[in-house]
Amino acid sequence: MKSLNVLVSSGLVLWIGTYACSSEDSSSKACGGTSSRCGGGGEAGGDGGSKMQGGSNSDEGGNDAAGQAASGNSSGTSSTLGGAGSSGASASAGAGGVISGGAGGLAPSAGAGADAGAAGVAGESDGGGHTSPPGCPIELYADGDVWDKTYDFQSYLVPLTVGPNGRLHAGFHRGYSFSDDDGKTWTTKDLSAQISLQRHWPQPAVSADGNSVWLYVAGQGTLQSLDAGKSFAFVSALSGMSAFDRGWVTVSPYHAQHVLAYAVREDTSGSLVGTLYRSIDGGTNWANLDSAIATAGANGALSAAFDPATPDHFWIADMPEGVFETSNGGVAFASVAGSTHDYISGVTRSFDGTDFRLVVTGSCSAPSSTVIGQNVWQASTGDSPHCCPWPALVADPFEPAAAVAYQCHDSGSDNLRYSTDGGVNLTLSGWPSSLDTATQHMQSAHVDPYHRRTFYATHDNQWTILKSTDGGMTWAAVGWLPGHGC
Repeated sequence: MKSLNVLVSSGLVLWIGTYACSSEDSSSKACGGTSSRCGGGGEAGGDGGSKMQGGSNSDEGGNDAAGQAASGNSSGTSSTLGGAGSSGASASAGAGGVISGGAGGLAPSAGAGADAGAAGVAGESDGGGHTSPPGCPIELYADGDVWDKTYDFQSYLVPLTVGPNGRLHAGFHRGYSFSDDDGKTWTTKDLSAQISLQRHWPQPAVSADGNSVWLYVAGQGTLQSLDAGKSFAFVSALSGMSAFDRGWVTVSPYHAQHVLAYAVREDTSGSLVGTLYRSIDGGTNWANLDSAIATAGANGALSAAFDPATPDHFWIADMPEGVFETSNGGVAFASVAGSTHDYISGVTRSFDGTDFRLVVTGSCSAPSSTVIGQNVWQASTGDSPHCCPWPALVADPFEPAAAVAYQCHDSGSDNLRYSTDGGVNLTLSGWPSSLDTATQHMQSAHVDPYHRRTFYATHDNQWTILKSTDGGMTWAAVGWLPGHGC
């Protein structure tokens, strides 16, 4: 097991180093003890999960029987969703290879009251005999690095975003993965030739047409693909992002050519410092906005929200300075009064049924919101805030009264709520309760900006993906994150 060091600075917990679950304990806790912000106790880590998704792989169109190994540098065809306890194939690829993995049986939907493991553990045969767990999509890198289940506690377990046509995009260790069937199967591209050792789990983003894919790589910068993820190269115009350890590229859901890129790190005082870039041509050219945000009193950006009326009007969030607004495309910014938050993690534009609102999330407190332009902030009701990093509220950009709020997963299962009034009031969502254990809870929430009232969430238990099509009210297990439990 690798060591895990914790640095506490001005109430913000930074996790330095990584954790690796042993092969003997596929469900071990990632971290325990008093590891939350604001002095609150609880476990900040997720769970190692269970066995890898099963299914058969093909290489160059040649099928291998389930349970056999397949290797190669070209894309294979994934199997369809297996039955209960279907066995899986091991797959590996050389540097730059693209490989696909199948999936084991899924549980029935939430309405049937079953959890994602009830249909059988992927990687085990249904004949009573235990087979070896299927190999991870990337077993061995050309430079000797080995997939070992390490992940960054400041990030989601697997960084995830939803692209057009329902494609899920994920940063997977030192690679990139996508799924077109809600996580039942994944195709993974090895990027270890470009992503250095200890720079794993890149943060993905995707353009509205699906052709451009960005991956923020901590400490290295931003990779971009112009061919839907087939090949990647670092964006020289965004090289300034390489000096930071957490970053994002965000595409406006309303204006496809409007893209923001930003990255942050913690300074010695416990505040975040960062950088902000803007593109109005889909990422071909970038302008740095650091001078403009500094003039307004901001140090950087860690979240953004957009106005559907014009790409020149948008908001950014900065910790602890709060929310800043521009109405002229970033030429100048102004602080939004009352939005200061010591541990701000995001800003979202929503709708309460009468007015459009800004919603701010932050550690150790419920979300708070104001009618845009009024700056009279009120805390959401019905929430159960926790003191650990990166809570979020995500709203449907085209039906912004529908929103889902996620609080961290350190101290209880009551950490996913939905709202029908843009986050003013929150109600506990319903999902397969048998997924929850003492150390396994909901782990992140994501909006599908291309389908109304559709959201995704991830869960520590077997790295399960859940989906809601009713605005977050109810959830069903639909798949797994890439490499779950391997």
